[in-house]
Order: sequence, then structure tokens, then C-alpha cells
Amino acid sequence: MPKTDNDIIKQLENEITMFLEGDFPMEEGIEQKPIFEERLKDLVRGFGEFEELGGALTYIRNGFSSWYTCILYPGMEPTNNLGEQATREHVILKKMIGCFRSEGGAKNYQY
Repeated sequence: MPKTDNDIIKQLENEITMFLEGDFPMEEGIEQKPIFEERLKDLVRGFGEFEELGGALTYIRNGFSSWYTCILYPGMEPTNNLGEQATREHVILKKMIGCFRSEGGAKNYQY
């Protein structure tokens, strides 16, 4: 049975996850990063014929050098979940009280 695009994406994700779970020296991450990047480039090339994916593919292409930074630094999370969680409370508060609509409101929030 031929692999679907979803299977290929999931396989790449699983391989990265397995690599990150291992105890690897930084040198190995430096060696592996271009390999994972090339596989992502191949994947993006395969979707190039779908015009409706143009924006998403451009976004991925523009960030090729940044996608696998987590491979270079053992212990770094492959997602931005921690950053999202850290800002969530402030974003919700800002929306609730509308404090950034004026310069004075932003100053008040700062204090």
C-alpha cells in the first residue's frame, strides 16, 4: 500500500521526536539538521502543485533554516507551546479589559 502524504509527514514527525528523545551530543544535531531540512524541502516540493497551499508553503519555505533549531540544542522543545502558555494570561487580560487601546492604558498595565 503506497504511503499517503499524511503518512510521510507523520513519519518525519516521529523520527524527529525519536531523535530528540535520545541523548545526543550537539555535534550529532549539527549533522542531522540538514538531513531533516532536506526531507522537509522534498515534502514541500511535492505539494507545490496545489495552489491553495501557496501561503502555507511560502511560510514553510521562508523558515527553512529555523524549523529544526531544536535539533541543535538538546532539551529544547520542538514546539512553541511554552511561549504560548507564558503569554496566554496577558493576552486574555488585555482582551478582557481592553487596556492597550490607549497609551495610558498600556502604561497602567505595565505597572
